[in-house]
Amino acid sequence: MTYVLLTIGWVVYYTLHTVLADLQVKIYVYSKMPKLKDWYRLIYNVLALSGLSLLIYFSFLQETLLWEFQTWHWIPALITGIPGLVIMGQSARTFDLPEFFGVIKSDAMDKGASEEGLIQSGLYAYVRHPLYIGTILFVLSIVFLFPLVSLGIFFISMLLYLPIGIHFEEKKLIREYGQSYIEYRQKVKSLIPGVY
Repeated sequence: MTYVLLTIGWVVYYTLHTVLADLQVKIYVYSKMPKLKDWYRLIYNVLALSGLSLLIYFSFLQETLLWEFQTWHWIPALITGIPGLVIMGQSARTFDLPEFFGVIKSDAMDKGASEEGLIQSGLYAYVRHPLYIGTILFVLSIVFLFPLVSLGIFFISMLLYLPIGIHFEEKKLIREYGQSYIEYRQKVKSLIPGVY
């Protein structure tokens, strides 16, 4: 029963994550509560971080293992975890982080977090969503270190959600960058260079 509840929790988390990031939802909220506009991104990020933290916390309370941890599991954990962290760090460097987290006011509600506009260099020359690749690798390393069924559910639910999240994120990017993003999307794969 606990795993069913955790699965439902992840579905609710990802659904809210997508719905609350949608421009139409923002416009509706701003029309009903105009004073919230300056704080929406910060509130969104606090809610997202709180929900993520709670779900991960409850995942670590579970004891059923996918497999018995062996010392050699450190090898795949390091092979996936270190590159994952590096990729996440390199991707985050392209963001205006204070604006991204909502600490400072954004000029437009539908703008992305990049300071330089549409970035097509560095990691973005190989995949359109390197931050997601880094996150996948890092979470996989956590599963190798803590092979809990509950963390396996987290990892699988994340993999299932990513194509949906990418779809909605790219709708926003097309609205923001127009033909430039469409052409970029035709040249560069989403998550796996040359494959997907």
